[in-house]
Amino acid sequence: MTRETRLLPVRAMTAPLVLTVFLANGAIMALELVAGALVARYLGQSLYTWTAIIGVILGGMSLGHWAGGRLADRFPSPRLMGWLFFLAALAIVAILLLNRLAGEDLGLAALSWPARIAAHMMVTFFLPAAFLGTINPVAARRALDAGAGAGRTVGRIYAAAAAGSIGGVFLTGFVLVAWWRTTTIVGALAGAMGMLGLAWFFGSRDSIRSRPTGTAQRARMRDWFLPGATVFVSNAAFMVLELAGSRMVTREFGHGLHTWTAILGIVLAGITAGNYLGGRAADQTPPSRLLSMLFVLAAAACLGTLWTHEQLLFLLRPTGLHRVTRLVLHTFGAFFLPSLLLGMIGPAVAKWALARNPEAGRALGAVYAFGAVGSVAGTFLTGYWLVDWLWPSGALLALCLVLTACAVLHGRRSRLAWCAFTLTLLLTTGAVMPSPLAAPLRNALELPGADPSPFIHADHTQYSWLGVRDQSGGKRLRELALDNLVHTEANLDDPLDLRFRFWWIYEGVMALAHPAPMPTSMLMIGGGGYVFPRYVEVARPGSRIEVAEIDPAVTRAARDFFDFPPDSTIQAHDLDGRNLMEDLLRDRAGTFDYVIGDSINRISVPFQLTTVEFTRKVHDLLNDNGLYLLNTTDRFDTGRFTGAIMYTCRQVFANVYACTTRPRNAGQRDTIIIICAKRPLDLDDLAGRIRSVHPSFPGEVLREKEIDQLVARSGPCLLEDNYAPVDNLLSRVGADYENQRYEETERLGLALLGEARRYRDTRIWNMADKDYRRVMEILPLNPEVREEFGETLFKRGQFEAAEGLFEEAAACAPWRAVSYALWGDALMRQGRAEDACAPYQRAYQLEPANPAYREKLIRAQNEMRLVPTYNWNRKAPAP
Repeated sequence: MTRETRLLPVRAMTAPLVLTVFLANGAIMALELVAGALVARYLGQSLYTWTAIIGVILGGMSLGHWAGGRLADRFPSPRLMGWLFFLAALAIVAILLLNRLAGEDLGLAALSWPARIAAHMMVTFFLPAAFLGTINPVAARRALDAGAGAGRTVGRIYAAAAAGSIGGVFLTGFVLVAWWRTTTIVGALAGAMGMLGLAWFFGSRDSIRSRPTGTAQRARMRDWFLPGATVFVSNAAFMVLELAGSRMVTREFGHGLHTWTAILGIVLAGITAGNYLGGRAADQTPPSRLLSMLFVLAAAACLGTLWTHEQLLFLLRPTGLHRVTRLVLHTFGAFFLPSLLLGMIGPAVAKWALARNPEAGRALGAVYAFGAVGSVAGTFLTGYWLVDWLWPSGALLALCLVLTACAVLHGRRSRLAWCAFTLTLLLTTGAVMPSPLAAPLRNALELPGADPSPFIHADHTQYSWLGVRDQSGGKRLRELALDNLVHTEANLDDPLDLRFRFWWIYEGVMALAHPAPMPTSMLMIGGGGYVFPRYVEVARPGSRIEVAEIDPAVTRAARDFFDFPPDSTIQAHDLDGRNLMEDLLRDRAGTFDYVIGDSINRISVPFQLTTVEFTRKVHDLLNDNGLYLLNTTDRFDTGRFTGAIMYTCRQVFANVYACTTRPRNAGQRDTIIIICAKRPLDLDDLAGRIRSVHPSFPGEVLREKEIDQLVARSGPCLLEDNYAPVDNLLSRVGADYENQRYEETERLGLALLGEARRYRDTRIWNMADKDYRRVMEILPLNPEVREEFGETLFKRGQFEAAEGLFEEAAACAPWRAVSYALWGDALMRQGRAEDACAPYQRAYQLEPANPAYREKLIRAQNEMRLVPTYNWNRKAPAP
């Protein structure tokens, strides 16, 4: 090839190319993020869904890179870029139609779920990804024709692509999904690509011309295979780092759009910086030496991620920063450096490929294509196998071994490469050895086979980290934790002993609508330890119970550690709840008494299970007397998420109620149960009925005007498959640190309470009183502390001071009969029998089955000599 004739300055020619690549790759990432929302109405959300989205889009880009490289050599005109953008715009517009056809009309429902999901993604997203994938090699070829250094030029194109991906991720994840419908986002992407096509078709001119001199030789396989294999490994390493790292981050921050946005954005930011620096380094350092050094440094950085991740958790937790801020800082500190070093490899390989190949377009297309295929391989390998088999830390250790092996291949005489490979091989061998001598290493790296203490079982599943722990105490109590959040607490000796407050609400509602032991039919979305389904099975023999639990490892843990017998009548389905709903509607519509949604927690919200379309399916599945109970998380005073769900439910169900598990004025994140019915329900006494069985229940049934307040606070916001900004709605609840700080404060208060009790037992009264008062300042809403302090004063004869404490305890928890009884006792010891009658009567009303309260009330009446005329309807003093 002759040297090119430049009719414009190099920078003037490359600037629009850089901008074009930036926008095209931003569109790809925006499309990838909205893809989950587009298909959720047909496929739900699961590991299969996201793996298929990432794999199909990367596969389309791989084909596009290969085709783009060939087209760039054959059609040097800038109008080629215009045609490619026109085709991409048409393919993006077609997504909306193809998504509907794949979901409803193409007969894909006959396939198994994994096959159906993969086929749906291929039909819907492969073509737009392929057309957008052609842009990078075409732009790179034209930038090379401008005459700048090959490494620097390719580095700029790589950096522009990665920077565009960052922009697409953050703009879509944090802004667009909160303000626009998914169809609007798709339309905007198509319009933007169409405008770019017009700009290249009509606004550019052939300012660069290349003329071949002589006959160019075709590239031989050995000329592109080694560079292709190298970039295949480096791009696969990106996906291993991204997916394994995401499992480490989601254990702390949960699965959600904001979490994935931060992970994708930070990794792409590192790639951007690495692409730019790698391009400059490629022009100054021989490829073999540069690549060997980069692979060694990248391996060290990936292994160091295990240490930085733990240190950042320790440093950032107590800072008080908002959850999203902590998330971004944590992800940046843990993953930016390894992403940067891996990002430097691509431009160095491209410079190496250009030096070995006579056809620039094909060389760049092959490098891009091999890189995309490597990303596909890394995605499927990590998502389906490595994390499940080796856990995230094991996947990163295996990645380090592969990277150091590549360093040796590129630098056979490099002592650094050989030392790094030898150390990594020894570390890996020692970690997998069954010898007890290797146990400390496995424990330190948290590899399979590590000691799970304080848990009796721990596992990294394809969906979350899972841990089972025994609680201390006389009962055989066991906990199930998913991603550091306790989902289940079970009494293995008594399946009828419900330990969580929201289960008490389920039990109370069922007792009102279907008194025990009447059998019932129930679909539960979210199994956990299968505690409540087991309760219904035992308490209501003959019930038909089905459970949708997406993670089969959770079901296995329930069978192995929570006494969920294999011969149980409960039908467990390893499916997303929406997927199972679609199957049940085909032949069981209108047959269920209850649908219970128990899949939402404070760090993860499956949005597809909150939308109006899903709620209509629930309505169709219930019989005329059926009830829909949905477990949500929010704060009553500031939250908007629950209000949006209530407004959505009101569009489907004529009667919507809610019950909290904390007092409304608690000022903390709460579990709120939304109760939807086709017919009116009388739930005014629901909280009282629950307290008659569980006296410590502090929750309240929300009044109609309070539900209206929550709905108004949300906007009102109707959650749809096309628009469900649940992460944004929950982010306004406040930082997770607020709840963590409350929990830490509670632990501090309880520790101080233990000191107060020790002083009380040793009769050091002044120190005991001081500590009790400090505990009351730390835990101002805790009635038990006031009761205990009041009893201490009561026994010492300080009846008036004790009376004040018992009255405060009753004000903190007006559902606790014991507070009123103690209050009455203090009044009686002061000779105020008439005043004592009111709190005694309230205690008796709260717990009529307790004979002691009735005896106290009768004794007070006798002292007043008002037994014949006492008004039993007299109200207790306002708390």
